[in-house]
Amino acid sequence: MSLISIIFLFIKNLSNKVVIEEDVMKSGLTKLKIFVFLIIAVLMAGTASAGLIEQNNVTDLPTIGAGASIGQTFTAIDTSTIETISFYFLDNWGPSSSLGMIGIDVFSGSGYSGTMLGSESFSLSAGAYGFQSFNLTSGIDIISGNIYSVRLTPTADRWAVGKNQIVNNQGINNGFDYLGGDAIINGQINTNNDLAFKISSTVVPEPISSVLFVIGGSVLAGRRFMKKRK
Repeated sequence: MSLISIIFLFIKNLSNKVVIEEDVMKSGLTKLKIFVFLIIAVLMAGTASAGLIEQNNVTDLPTIGAGASIGQTFTAIDTSTIETISFYFLDNWGPSSSLGMIGIDVFSGSGYSGTMLGSESFSLSAGAYGFQSFNLTSGIDIISGNIYSVRLTPTADRWAVGKNQIVNNQGINNGFDYLGGDAIINGQINTNNDLAFKISSTVVPEPISSVLFVIGGSVLAGRRFMKKRK
């Protein structure tokens, strides 16, 4: 439930309390509770929260050829801004090699035919093994319930990418079947696999101006109620 919805419920509750005695409404305790509620509402409006979409299980690590790609679709769980994307990698060349490069593209919709929302290149440390996180230079806005796709494109035949093979609607070794999307292998949606990935985002807070507008309305509603009680 959004903060605006909570405040509207507060207004409705305030207007319907016709059974409360006038002397109770005028008490300092009741006024203090209302004041504290409004202050908390303003503070919450300016506070961002974090969201996380993830699939951690790894059953195999296929190597991706240079210039080839592999990807994953996912469903946004809230309206937020993607800040970090993580995937599970293994460097087949080992720690004695040089830095590697990989391209990450984000698209709206399922697959790569939708609008490209962001495209960046990142370096990978030699000998990298496990989840590697990439902080986006520019955050990507996503909408709750919508589907998006991430494409990985390495520049050399050295990177193996962790994925989770699905059998009978369950990951091998009792792993987790991510239900919000599927792997994209050879450009096609593959419902029998998910990549091991994490999408970290920051939920956009309610605009302060909107909250203050609603709070002002709640104060006016309270005053009108008090006048009617008189």
